Amino acid sequence: MKNIYKMFAVACLVATAIPAHAQVVDFESDAPGNKANGFVSNSSPLVSFSAAPGGQLIVSNFYESNSTNGLGVFNDDRNYLRMDFASAMSALSIDFGNDDPCCGPPGMNVFLRLFSGATQVGSVTMTANMNDIMDQTIAYTGAAFDGAEFEYDANLIEVVDNVRFEGAVVATPEPASLALMATGLVGIGGLVRRRRKA
Repeated sequence: MKNIYKMFAVACLVATAIPAHAQVVDFESDAPGNKANGFVSNSSPLVSFSAAPGGQLIVSNFYESNSTNGLGVFNDDRNYLRMDFASAMSALSIDFGNDDPCCGPPGMNVFLRLFSGATQVGSVTMTANMNDIMDQTIAYTGAAFDGAEFEYDANLIEVVDNVRFEGAVVATPEPASLALMATGLVGIGGLVRRRRKA
């Protein structure tokens, strides 16, 4: 009978696991110009952007982003894009450009590092195609994270767009689900009592 209780509890938790919806930050609803570190786009309040360790963020209609707004991490130095999320995420992808062959080395690497608190929980490395067009995407899916860093392995301005992210699945029973679980447990308890009396 204990196995029935366990199976019922697991089924209830699975049934009430609620995945967060995917979000996209495309910077289209943000006014062009300089942005303070800790910038939150109008596209989503769930992520803030910073130029680390102390650079400048600019929203602009960059050439690389095909005449749409993007986010640039200035200056031409080793600053990188830092993203802090309001809750745990499990997937992230970023379109990037400004991989300019005039100023970056052939085979320049692009890094995406994922953090849970101060602990790095994942990373992705890819090679930029060096065509100065926003036509590549770096992506991660895996362990839950609440922070991320995006960086070029060269003194270039990182230009990003279409930052997509999705929350980790969290088991959060709703009141109706809790009532259903309680009813099921009461029913199972009644069956156990009847069998003991018989």
